[in-house]
Amino acid sequence: MATSDEKLTLAGEKADNKEPMTATVREFVRWFGYERRGWRVVRDIRLSLRSHNLLTQPDFEYAWFDGNISFVRPIPQEDIAKEHSGDLPCLQSDTIPAPTSETMVRGAIEDPSFRIGKLNAANNAPVRIAPTATVEEAITVMLRENFSQLPVMTTDRDVKGAITWQSIAKRSGLGYSCKTVQECMDQHIEIVADDDSLFRVIERAKENDFVLVRTNDRRISGIVTVADLSVALDELGRPFLLLSEIENHIRGLIDGKFSREELMAARNPGDSDREVNDVSDLTFGEYVRLLQNPDNWQKLRLNIDRKTFVDTMERVKEIRNDVMHFDPDGIGGDDLDVLRKSVRFVQELRELSNSIEK
Repeated sequence: MATSDEKLTLAGEKADNKEPMTATVREFVRWFGYERRGWRVVRDIRLSLRSHNLLTQPDFEYAWFDGNISFVRPIPQEDIAKEHSGDLPCLQSDTIPAPTSETMVRGAIEDPSFRIGKLNAANNAPVRIAPTATVEEAITVMLRENFSQLPVMTTDRDVKGAITWQSIAKRSGLGYSCKTVQECMDQHIEIVADDDSLFRVIERAKENDFVLVRTNDRRISGIVTVADLSVALDELGRPFLLLSEIENHIRGLIDGKFSREELMAARNPGDSDREVNDVSDLTFGEYVRLLQNPDNWQKLRLNIDRKTFVDTMERVKEIRNDVMHFDPDGIGGDDLDVLRKSVRFVQELRELSNSIEK
């Protein structure tokens, strides 16, 4: 089996011949022996791409995990200057849209926001209906699929509008009798690019309950509803909430049990000049370091195994690092389960500690 270096070398040769190699992001990550994009994985892969003078289009960190990427050479600095001056007629091929100059130079998207194109809903071709179809047919399809809307399209690139329960009811209420979909559809709908940020799309979806997602080749790749956005926000935000709860409970366990000198001794050795006055001045890793000390552990007066507790918190710290570095794929189900169990674990310990103090 070819190594990642060998595959990138081949990708470079194909890029030089104007025949870009393609792969899915999932396949690309597996070249390096990984199954998902953690921040360390992204960093290592970027270094490998840079060593081979390659970029991916779209950027592999922000693309849909099962979407295709192409391997291309960066645009030379002198060509970028020509592009901005208008002397370069065209940097686009028919098959690969030209990215921004910032992307080509640095190999990374300037705005690191979560891209809407990473959602599964944005990559499932929407059920659509022709403008000449009957309203009865549209109603039947929406009932069958349990949809609130259908995009009205003639091809996967040609959007005419959308028919919704609201558009049907609105016209019916005004006394109009619609026979065909084009008579009952709303023509003004929101279409977003698959590399738009999640938060920008939320703003645009508020008034319409959904948006259509368009790829850089002008194809409609999916439909994202407010419900899809709600699920995405829950998945993105839940790890932060769980980590916050864990940290608050640990802080409660420690608070008031250690002197200022003992807290200062737990500081990261590389940050020994930082002022520490109480437990809130410590980092999560420093909480763990504080409780690794057997003498400090005894002050909690908890009859549980110190090593098991510390090992659990070390695992939480690793997950926390991935979350705080905004892992492009979020955390896995196993990691989320660790956080849920850890919340319950430290909550019970804090309650036990409070009862002992009373």
